[in-house]
Amino acid sequence: MAETFIVDPRMTDDQILAGINQKTRFVVVEDHMNVEPTGGPMALQYIQGKVHIIDQLIRDLPNCMFILDNYRSSVADCDNMVWLPLCWMLFPAMMTPQTQIPKDWQTPRPFTVNHAGAKNRINRILLEHWLAKNYPLDQLTYTKKEESKLSMIEPVIRSSSYANKQHIRPHLNLPVRWFDHVQLDRGYVHKRFDTGVEVLIKRLKLTSYLALQTEPQDITLNTTIGEKTWESMMGGNLVLQLGNYRINDVYKKLGLETFENCFDSSHMDSTDRFYQTVGGCENNKSLITNHDEVQTIWFENVSALQHNRGLAQDINHWFHMFESSMRLLCDALALEKNTDPFFVTSIPVDRFRYEFKL
Repeated sequence: MAETFIVDPRMTDDQILAGINQKTRFVVVEDHMNVEPTGGPMALQYIQGKVHIIDQLIRDLPNCMFILDNYRSSVADCDNMVWLPLCWMLFPAMMTPQTQIPKDWQTPRPFTVNHAGAKNRINRILLEHWLAKNYPLDQLTYTKKEESKLSMIEPVIRSSSYANKQHIRPHLNLPVRWFDHVQLDRGYVHKRFDTGVEVLIKRLKLTSYLALQTEPQDITLNTTIGEKTWESMMGGNLVLQLGNYRINDVYKKLGLETFENCFDSSHMDSTDRFYQTVGGCENNKSLITNHDEVQTIWFENVSALQHNRGLAQDINHWFHMFESSMRLLCDALALEKNTDPFFVTSIPVDRFRYEFKL
């Protein structure tokens, strides 16, 4: 039995249980949890309070250290849980002195809002339907990778005390719009990084003021900050997070500006998965649909935007902030393990080892 067990998000609960026992010293949970992106057949049970298997194991195995990429309020009181935002550190860890990411704090931007969608998630499906019904589309620039239907997240809608037909309609949805990845021969992660730098930041982020941010929160109320938020901050965007439970608490832990002075963020404190996204849009609707108001707020907050961009790209800042946790992860990965880590883990770890001469 491996001393360090790495949890791949594609694993089943049974596979996780089979790989962890009383002798396991470390569990590394890479990326998001092992639940279906839109909730799946277990969605209603999780909404009603079902405890995720990782949360249960953290409490059942106090002598095992769990290192998690996503922040989980449900186990924040446990001494054997370490939050280490590797997805957030991934892209700055890939930057070199030759990496050039443009910035512009003076030129007015043609679009009000951007939405960088990708694979279907609960928050993305809801946001895309809300935008199609409620938003002036000439003020929006976006990507969307997959077709989606509200029926994919029916338990989320039916269980919500807030959901109303005034908010979204099944037949009103954004069409698919996708930018191809930059063509490279170096593998997916390098294509994804260069696409972020060369395509998404330049074509979406730098041409708009506000990112309606949909990180991959899942049905279990994980809180996520990753490369998608990083791209928004590098593009100098105001950020309004949607469907990301208590994300402003994570911002504050990281020393990032939350823009709570600009937007109503009360939706992020709700456990209603529908309200977390649609409530955020509705509560801020009069503001985010007004190009001139958003533009004024953007120019008034340039110093805060510059602060976020400066921190976002400074990998040594993050390595020093999380030095003890990174060293713990390095120790865990040096032990016998069930599999090699995914690039989300291996790239920040390799860069950390290089910078700290480990």
